Amino acid sequence: MRLPPELWRAFKHSYLDGRGLTVADIYDAHYDHAYAVAEALIEFDELFQKFRANHLYLIHRSIGLGAKSLKGRPVEILEGGARHRFFPELWDIRCDMTDRWGAAYGTVRESISHPPRARAG
Repeated sequence: MRLPPELWRAFKHSYLDGRGLTVADIYDAHYDHAYAVAEALIEFDELFQKFRANHLYLIHRSIGLGAKSLKGRPVEILEGGARHRFFPELWDIRCDMTDRWGAAYGTVRESISHPPRARAG
């Protein structure tokens, strides 16, 4: 599948390299539109992994995991695909953040969709 590498290149160009940021910056200090795009990429990745896992269960139920697929390729290829992540950097940052933030992890932040209004005064 060619789309995920192209999406990652575009994301890196627009939001990381183009702004001089890292993935950690987007999830921590520069929590803005780039964060929302990164989360959309994660959702795409997650849904594709779920599709592959469901396909694997279908194969297991219909022809068995020990059989070769209809194209003569081992079913193990499907098992490997179900574990493949398109955007490992976006997955790995979660472990890094959890370890770095410790007890502060899960702190509620301001909404990026509805920034706070300036107070009149």
